[in-house]
Amino acid sequence: MFLCHSCGQQVEPQWSACPFCSSLLPSSSQGVQQPNIPLYSPQPSYQTPNQTIPQQQYQVPQNQYVSTQFTSSGGGVNVIVIVAVIAVVGIILAGVLYAWAASLASSPYTWSGEVDSRVTGVKWYDSEGDWELETHDGDLEFSNDQFLEENEITSIHVEYDWPYGTVEYKSDGSDWSIMEGEVRMQINGDVAFGLFTSVTIDGDYTSFDDGECIATIHEDAYYGSSSWRYEVGNTAWPSFCDSVDDY
Repeated sequence: MFLCHSCGQQVEPQWSACPFCSSLLPSSSQGVQQPNIPLYSPQPSYQTPNQTIPQQQYQVPQNQYVSTQFTSSGGGVNVIVIVAVIAVVGIILAGVLYAWAASLASSPYTWSGEVDSRVTGVKWYDSEGDWELETHDGDLEFSNDQFLEENEITSIHVEYDWPYGTVEYKSDGSDWSIMEGEVRMQINGDVAFGLFTSVTIDGDYTSFDDGECIATIHEDAYYGSSSWRYEVGNTAWPSFCDSVDDY
């Protein structure tokens, strides 16, 4: 089909002019120019104005964690942090040990001063089988507390200046409050001899020297009352001992 390029009517290819509008037609060799009819009608284009829709920003709360980052040049635990933790633990442990030591040191029966090394750390038995112990920590221990209860003794302290010593007793009894005794001591073999030379009761001083000593024997030599008598009887007495109590 050939159409007139001017009016768009159908024409024959051999025609030289359009019978409808008298427009000259191109030769058949050139062909009739067909109008450029679009295959579809363009739809009107509507431009929607850009609307900026405000977007509300919500900040999602995040849990905050306090973390300690342990790093080191070798990827291990930070040495400084370890040292700090150990220091804290050490301080706490030191406080616990100090409190424990303080509780032990609160014993009302104590000793101090210079003493023969053979005295401390062992039990010394008397004729009745009762023993006394001067510990290395400065405490006094007794196997028989009858004397303490009868006299309502609240504390005992022995101050040594070997071979002498001063024994101080404190009591809640009605007879006396403070009693101090001065004693002279000597150890021969497994026997410890002691002689009280004076006593002061609530400030009232009395000097005496009757020569009667008190004797106790080392725990290694004790196996009963007979062993006490045997050791005392077979050991040389000091010159200041004229007799031994209960021998």
